[in-house]
Amino acid sequence: MFSDIVLFDDLKQLSRARKRLGISCFIIAKEFKSIEELQELKEKAGNIKNFRTCMLVKQANEKTIKKFFAKADFIAVFGGNVSKNKFAVSSKQVDFLIAPCTIEKASIDTAIMRIAKENNVSIVFPFREFAIATEFQQSQLLKHYLLVAKLCKRFMVKLLVFSLAKNERELKTKKELMDLGKAIGFSAEQLESWHEEV
Repeated sequence: MFSDIVLFDDLKQLSRARKRLGISCFIIAKEFKSIEELQELKEKAGNIKNFRTCMLVKQANEKTIKKFFAKADFIAVFGGNVSKNKFAVSSKQVDFLIAPCTIEKASIDTAIMRIAKENNVSIVFPFREFAIATEFQQSQLLKHYLLVAKLCKRFMVKLLVFSLAKNERELKTKKELMDLGKAIGFSAEQLESWHEEV
């Protein structure tokens, strides 16, 4: 079952797009304001196959993670600097560290990767971040994620490419997600296997 994380919750649009894109399961990631808001989405998606929920944490906040752990299907933390990245991988309750790199810096090292391995936190390269960048910025991002990919291989940490689409136009096909993963050095088999394990 090939999964993708998206940042919008139009279930009709997502259901319609699934077959065309080759995506089996959409994980809807949001900064839910309350457990009730999360439950409301789960109820709406209840009759539709293969939708899951993900609590999105943008600021380092252990209380939020504890509150939504076991309520949402996944917990994801946005990185981007060393302290955010370290916070994300240091919790056994976090599933994904999203966007550990910026255009300027990789902000990830062996210490962070070692903790990610211990706590089984996967690294996410958001396709959207790459798609909206200029050609020069794309080359910088690829350079940083190539370094992350090397560390992932060394420490046996999963690296996943998700669209993080904010609307239907930004959705990506399975092939597009796989191609970006291959561009940073992973085989199609490896990428497929990791996406199916989500």
